[in-house]
Amino acid sequence: MLSCGIQLVLMTYPYGKFYLWDPWFIQENGSIHMFHLKAPCLQNPELRDDSACIGHAITYDFHSWQELEDAIFASEGGWDNLSIWTGSTIKHDGRFYLFYTGRHRSTPLVQHIGLAVSEDLITFERVSDKPVLSADGEIYCKKARLDYLQNPPAWRDPFVFREKSGKYIMLITARDASRPAPYNACIGAAHSSNLIEWELLPPLLSPGIFAEMETPQLVEDSGNYYLFFSCKKSNVNPISPFAGTGTYMFSSKQLFGDYTPWNDKSGYIDLGDSSVYNFKIIQKAGKQSYALGWRAYDKNGNFAGALSKPYEVSFLENRIKITPAITA
Repeated sequence: MLSCGIQLVLMTYPYGKFYLWDPWFIQENGSIHMFHLKAPCLQNPELRDDSACIGHAITYDFHSWQELEDAIFASEGGWDNLSIWTGSTIKHDGRFYLFYTGRHRSTPLVQHIGLAVSEDLITFERVSDKPVLSADGEIYCKKARLDYLQNPPAWRDPFVFREKSGKYIMLITARDASRPAPYNACIGAAHSSNLIEWELLPPLLSPGIFAEMETPQLVEDSGNYYLFFSCKKSNVNPISPFAGTGTYMFSSKQLFGDYTPWNDKSGYIDLGDSSVYNFKIIQKAGKQSYALGWRAYDKNGNFAGALSKPYEVSFLENRIKITPAITA
């Protein structure tokens, strides 16, 4: 049997106890709550997706983490009875809303978005026995088959935030039905006034050069909008001027404006470490912003499945500066 993250998890959470990937964060009462995908250490870590649930931990400094009870498991017989995938958490009127991705055992390629709520940010209950949002087949593809790059359909990783008008926006890892596969990945969008009923919008970004645009996040800073997503090098169209595995950033002056790459590398953010994937920005009002992702491999090429070290983040007029954080 392989141990979890043979080298690096000895230094970073979860210290070899289980596989961790795709973290996201919410701040509450001076602490940082991290939700993340979690699976037992398996002989083949590539099998972890079908046993994933949402784990939960808390920190005050990004270095010491306290493990809390798991937030969401696969249901017994519902639409999400296979495994639970990536989502986001937002506070509204004193309650916490956790959006997540789920799949059914009979249709494992098909992804839907579900919702659970909590009064205390610890114990979550599903709001319905049905998904809150699914692909429509018109704006967004919902074909249940692999493309020739062996990527599955995409309707996952909901990222929810409140815009200035008061409406809630959901960004989604999706596929643009108006483009040919496989390079039809897009950042899908929907809006809602109550976080329960959602209306689909056109894609926020559909560049036609990615086969996957995973785990989106939108950050607003000084009137600029920064859109982040992750992609593997193998899922970048060969026509692109650059391809790398990791996180990409596009920026715009308007929320629903024209998003363009922030650099001449197709928006790729070079951390100097291609094993770090899907980092998320944590904005602290009036203070230094940080980012954490998850580390896929250790220095020997073994699967790690652990939290990355924290990075300091600064936004500089449509550009981003990221440096390792000495102390957070």
